[in-house]
Amino acid sequence: MDVAYRCLNPSCPKQLERLLVHFASRGAMDIEGLGESVVGELLDKKLVKDLADIYFLKKEQLLDLDLLQIKRRIIY
Repeated sequence: MDVAYRCLNPSCPKQLERLLVHFASRGAMDIEGLGESVVGELLDKKLVKDLADIYFLKKEQLLDLDLLQIKRRIIY
């Protein structure tokens, strides 16, 4: 018998994380570079508290993310 744990709290950080990853996925908004790691960093740094917050992120905030800095160094 398998047990599936579910968080019913709409403010649950893991629910928000999964929502953001799905929203950015190819099947939804197809936001390149916004994968699980970047979403995790956005949440850890409290730059995103709900789905709408991704529309208010500034370029400088994104460039300050550790994962995007690494990616930028590889590209340039």
